[in-house]
Amino acid sequence: MKLKFTLSRPATLIEGSDYLMKESVEDNQVPTLVPVKFVAYELHCAFVLVSRGERRERCSRDNLFIMVNSGIE
Repeated sequence: MKLKFTLSRPATLIEGSDYLMKESVEDNQVPTLVPVKFVAYELHCAFVLVSRGERRERCSRDNLFIMVNSGIE
């Protein structure tokens, strides 16, 4: 028996919470998901500030995901 997870875009982002960020990739490549912490919203809500260790960066909110338990296989 295995748990099955799917990726979902969160309705709201919580400061200090962990998310998965999809990194942009070249055409025809599989995207990479990297763990990040949400830091803050930017003035334009389509972009947010996240941290990857000591480094902070700006990213599109559409690139942030959470893992949701979708049942048992």
